[in-house]
Amino acid sequence: MKEGQTIGQWLNWDFKTDGDFKIYNKRGNLIYFEDETRYRAKWEYDSQGKVIYIKDSKGYIVDNRPKPSRDKPSRELTLESLPSRELTLESLAEDVLKLSELMTQFVNQVNQSNTIK
Repeated sequence: MKEGQTIGQWLNWDFKTDGDFKIYNKRGNLIYFEDETRYRAKWEYDSQGKVIYIKDSKGYIVDNRPKPSRDKPSRELTLESLPSRELTLESLAEDVLKLSELMTQFVNQVNQSNTIK
């Protein structure tokens, strides 16, 4: 997809024949809309199906997504914050395995909440 190109343009969607372009999540909630004027909007929903985020191509935004809790410490990952150690094929394989596990957990959380952020 090229910069500035809409999903409909990327797919060569024929708005006159096929009508407005819409994407629904697996719960049947509309998550993306585009019409022939290139107007676009996207929605996100919480696990209860309530709209928590709306953004459209005219600049309208409503963001009611949960904010990160101040009770939970967050940590920025930088090269300086990583422990220094010798890079070996074995240590790299361990890191890849850990990353794979974290990605699996993330995908499971996204699937459970049925939103993409």
